Amino acid sequence: MAGWSSGRCDWDSGEPGKVLRGRGVVRRGEAHLPRRPWCLRRTQRLLLSPTGARPRPEQLNGVWGPSASDVVAVGDFGQILRTVSSGASWSTASSGTKEDLAGVCGGGGKTFAVGARGTLLESADGGATWSALPSGTTNDLTHCAVDGATLYVAGSAGTIIALTP
Repeated sequence: MAGWSSGRCDWDSGEPGKVLRGRGVVRRGEAHLPRRPWCLRRTQRLLLSPTGARPRPEQLNGVWGPSASDVVAVGDFGQILRTVSSGASWSTASSGTKEDLAGVCGGGGKTFAVGARGTLLESADGGATWSALPSGTTNDLTHCAVDGATLYVAGSAGTIIALTP
């Protein structure tokens, strides 16, 4: 079954012969993803791709992609990273915000990012460029999902928003 789950993550530390192990969040169960799952590990501030490439040693909070080769990661201070090479290389995209971004999702040809103080961003080009959307709240937004033409967003204080962007 596809979805996020807590699990054990092993990755190369970058030092010869040293492998780091611990608990993390892993994406499993989708046929288009490589055998090795994406691993987002908050405590070590690492995002590990299926190829083992690490883009930057900063806090990343969410990862989503329509395929194993095309992936967007979001993090603190409005950070957005994108790969179109299965993680072999990463590029930064300007989010236009300094707010922490907590989650990212997509569907219908669009990608969305959510974050602190009601931050809601939209990209129509796979995460290369971003623009702000009104969320109607100043609560922290933490999760999002797309179903058909509807964007669902959840956050602090029981916030649940359904939008048709």
